[in-house]
Amino acid sequence: MTESVSGPGYSAGDRRIPPQALLDPNMRPRRGFVVQIGPRLTLGIGRTRRSPFHYFVGPSGLGAVRRGHWYPLTADGWASAWASFAEGDPSAADVYQRRLVAHRSKEIAKLEHEAKQNALRESERLERERKRLEESEIAARRRWEQAEVARRGDALRAVAVFASVAKCILQGGYHIEPLHANASTDLYFTDDRLLVTDQGSPDIVLAIAYEDLIALRIEGPGAITTGGGFVGGGFGLKGATEGMLIASALNAVTTRTKIQTIIEVQDRQRDLIWLCGTVTPEKLRVLLMPVYARIRQTTQLASKDSKSDQLDTLKQLAALHEAGVISDREFEQAKERIIGSL
Repeated sequence: MTESVSGPGYSAGDRRIPPQALLDPNMRPRRGFVVQIGPRLTLGIGRTRRSPFHYFVGPSGLGAVRRGHWYPLTADGWASAWASFAEGDPSAADVYQRRLVAHRSKEIAKLEHEAKQNALRESERLERERKRLEESEIAARRRWEQAEVARRGDALRAVAVFASVAKCILQGGYHIEPLHANASTDLYFTDDRLLVTDQGSPDIVLAIAYEDLIALRIEGPGAITTGGGFVGGGFGLKGATEGMLIASALNAVTTRTKIQTIIEVQDRQRDLIWLCGTVTPEKLRVLLMPVYARIRQTTQLASKDSKSDQLDTLKQLAALHEAGVISDREFEQAKERIIGSL
C-alpha cells in the first residue's frame, strides 16, 4: 500500500478526509489489505473472486470484507468509506490520523535531511571548486612572475655590466622618483648607463645614461671600527700572559667594523645619494675605473657632436647673411654667441 501524504496537514482529532489510500501497482495484493483496524470497524481494500478491488468498511474480526459495506476504488468512494469509518469508530479514525501525522513528519524530516545533505555536498563541491580555481590562479600567477623575472633577468644579463654594487640604501636627493627614501637597491654600471633595481630583483626601476651625467662622486669615511681597546696586564709573567689573553678575547667580542660609502649621482634631472655598506670608497673607486673611462668617452663624443652642430649652425647663419635674410648686426651677434660657447 502507498498512503498519499500530500495535501493539507492533519492533527489528532481532525475529522477531515485524509489523503486517499491507494494500491501500490508494484506490490498489488491478491486479496487486498487493511488500512486501519479499530475496536469496532475495519477500513481496508478488498475483493472477492468475482469482483474488482473496492474500499470496505466492516465489523472488526473475521469476515470484515464479506460483511462490510463496499465502496468504489475512487476518490468519491474513499470519501464515503472514510465518513462511514470515522462515524462508526472515531477512536480508530483518530489513530489513523495520528499515524498519518507521524508518517508525514518522518517524510518531512527525511526530505529536510536530504535537502541539508544535498546543500552540504553542493557547498563542499563549490568550496573545492573555489580552492581549485584559486590554486590554479596562484599557480598561473607564479608562472607569470617566474617568466617575467626570467625575462628581465635575461635582459639584465644581456647588458655588459662593468661593475655592480649591492645593498645601496637611497638616503634622498632631488627628484628621486620613481624611487623613494630608504629604498634598498642594487646598482649596475653598464657600458652606457647606470641601472637601478630593487635589491635582489632584476626589475629595472631607473636608468641614467652616461651622456646625461653631470657628476659621479664616491665619498664617505669607509671602514669604521668601534669597540675593543682592552689592554691586558698582570703581575709576573703568568699574570701578564693571562691579562693579554683576556684582553684579546674581549677585543674580539666587542670590536665592530662598519662600512659607510656615499655614492652621489647627478644628472640633468635629478641628484641621488646612496649609502653603501658592502664596499669601501677606495675599493669602489678602483672597481669603477672602467666606468669613469666610459663616462669620459661618452662625454667627449657628446661634446664633439655639440661642436659639430654649432659649426653647422654657424655655416647656416653665414649663408643667410650672404642671401640678405639677416643683417650684419644680427649675424655678428649670433656668431659671437656660437663662438663663445665653443
